[in-house]
Amino acid sequence: PTIDNSLSPIERRILLGIRATKDYLDQKGEKINFQRIVLRFQKIHDALDKVREAHEAIDVDKSGKIDLSELHLALKHLFGDGVSKEDAEALFQISDLNAEDDEEGLDVKEFIVLCTVGFILADSEETANFAEGSLLAKDKNFRNAMMDILKAYLIFDRSAKGYIEEADLAKMLTNDFDDGGATQLLLTDERWKELDVDESGRVDFQEFVYAFYRWCSLDEDDDDEEEEVIEPGELF
Repeated sequence: PTIDNSLSPIERRILLGIRATKDYLDQKGEKINFQRIVLRFQKIHDALDKVREAHEAIDVDKSGKIDLSELHLALKHLFGDGVSKEDAEALFQISDLNAEDDEEGLDVKEFIVLCTVGFILADSEETANFAEGSLLAKDKNFRNAMMDILKAYLIFDRSAKGYIEEADLAKMLTNDFDDGGATQLLLTDERWKELDVDESGRVDFQEFVYAFYRWCSLDEDDDDEEEEVIEPGELF
């Protein structure tokens, strides 16, 4: 697929990283199965819980959000010293999905978005200095969780075009990924609204990661809104 000219430079790099991951999986002959990822939800939950802890530690003013002034400390904790100031600010902007609705800053879900897109860039471009003590350098479970999220996304965006449409959900239910008869719950209006954060009719990778956080039942302690926690069995 061609790359949309409207994408920002950082978004283009993220898309190229997603495509590089798809090519890698294709070369390995790995058949992605969402049901297997669902079975890994607890391990993903445990890995991302460390990201939640990092968010709390880096949130110096205890506002519940990481602002731009706190971001560089966050990125050093996760990736070492290999992230430039320019990239840090670009990652911040594309991860702050609710910037128009609330004060600027990354809540836990948006911080996980930043971690995931940062992982894609670091892994595909191999430019990050994974310094000793950084989360990516020492935590294999964290890296595995990032790959699980990428694999889950690629089940829906099978050609790695950079976004998901409602029709892609239908294809996922009828393709040959051996998902054991996934239910139509994935096609409900509620599920789509959960994914399509900006209501554009398309779900980009950042929006998918934002929703994936809830799928792993990580927001059971969220005091801002009372939501029914989604258990793995409710997806399939």
